[in-house]
Amino acid sequence: MVTGFGPFQGFDENPSQVGVERLSGLGLQGLETRTLTVSNEAADAEVREIFRDPPDLLLLCGVAGNREWVSVERVAINVDDFRIPDVAGEQVEDMPVVEGGPVAYLSTLPIKDLVGDLKEVGLDGRISNTAGTYLCNHVMYLALHLAAEAGGGTRVGFLHVPPDPEIAVKAIEVSARMLLKR
Repeated sequence: MVTGFGPFQGFDENPSQVGVERLSGLGLQGLETRTLTVSNEAADAEVREIFRDPPDLLLLCGVAGNREWVSVERVAINVDDFRIPDVAGEQVEDMPVVEGGPVAYLSTLPIKDLVGDLKEVGLDGRISNTAGTYLCNHVMYLALHLAAEAGGGTRVGFLHVPPDPEIAVKAIEVSARMLLKR
């Protein structure tokens, strides 16, 4: 499964959503896509819903408005500290994603291979050591936590794409194709 986020502050059309929608139109065997809501409460419920029937692979995607490169996230931390409100107006500060959960989780995707594949197609891919403290981090941490609780059968990771929709589409497609082969 590959997810993107819907519109939010400053993005009438979220590049991660555009990438996921285009991916769904490619007809890749066994691939499901979903758009998550940019709301703490809704996105949390949507990720929990995904884990009612856990996929083998979950690539979460979101936009990093200030980056010109594709970031493959290594770490999700157990903290919500929103710099801006979500679409519901909620601005969480210094709260755990999961009460009593571990401090952090590492991506269970082959992050260096993902970066290599992005570079092979001419994209500037880099490993990032923080998914931030907004909803991208929230859903990555929660998905990794739920995967661990379910026995670790779901590989989970996060891809931050730049605001350029063409780069976002290409990065999401390349990453999904690579992960489906592994």
